[in-house]
Amino acid sequence: MRLTGLSRRTITYAAKTGKLTARKLPGRTGAYLLDIDEVRKYAALHGSASGKAVSA
Repeated sequence: MRLTGLSRRTITYAAKTGKLTARKLPGRTGAYLLDIDEVRKYAALHGSASGKAVSA
């Protein structure tokens, strides 16, 4: 994703496994609601090879 440098799949996996705090909207395809600051911190620790988030 542009804001973090991580893929959507990586962020979704982190939410599913409890590495990120998230609320899931109802339904099989319900979106995850995440705190952007927490996602950015996660990206900084587990981010891209450059170690920097991609700007929006």
